[in-house]
Amino acid sequence: MPKLNERSREILGSFWDFLFPSRCPMCGRYVAERSGWCPSCLQKALTVRKLALPPGSAIEGIWALSLYKEYLQKLIKDLKYRRKMSTLPYIKSLLQAAEPELTWLMDGDFLAVPVPLFAEKEKARGFNQTEKIFGEWLEEKGIAMTRGLVRNRETMAMYGLTPAAREENLRGAFAAVEEDGMPLVQGKKILLLDDIFTTGSTMEACGKVLKKAGATSITGLVLASDH
Repeated sequence: MPKLNERSREILGSFWDFLFPSRCPMCGRYVAERSGWCPSCLQKALTVRKLALPPGSAIEGIWALSLYKEYLQKLIKDLKYRRKMSTLPYIKSLLQAAEPELTWLMDGDFLAVPVPLFAEKEKARGFNQTEKIFGEWLEEKGIAMTRGLVRNRETMAMYGLTPAAREENLRGAFAAVEEDGMPLVQGKKILLLDDIFTTGSTMEACGKVLKKAGATSITGLVLASDH
């Protein structure tokens, strides 16, 4: 099949927008731009903030872009459990809207590392949702992403576990990936990524492994959290 030229794609895109106009992912109102949000919902959903961390944390700071249950739960669940890639452009629009409050990210020299899934779980799902959420956006910003961590085994959900049970659940669950006998993260400023921040135990466990592997600093970025 011959490739469409730019003008043909524009015409086809306009026709598609006419037949299936884009709607805001929160309120369902029609919006002018495909995969856009209505201004009111975007303003509500965009709650960029720095989360509180325990004393002695291996992570210097974790930033969340939105609230989970109130605003992004459906988008994230549709991606993770229903494999709806159509959610990704809406998420990217939110990431782009957050950029003015993420100047520290744009000015830094980070290597992005997603929290890994256990291999069997990723195979069943078909992808790591964190890579899908942040990958294209970071690439456009010139920030490389690498699989600097591996999850050695499946772990239980953290919600409802005691702090001691969480620590035991995550003990030895993560390891740094090496190349030619050297951790990929050694000597790097790491941007640790995840889709949701709940108890913080998973990111903390990852942070400790990254620090031990020689990362010079670790900053976290998550799409959503209710903290």
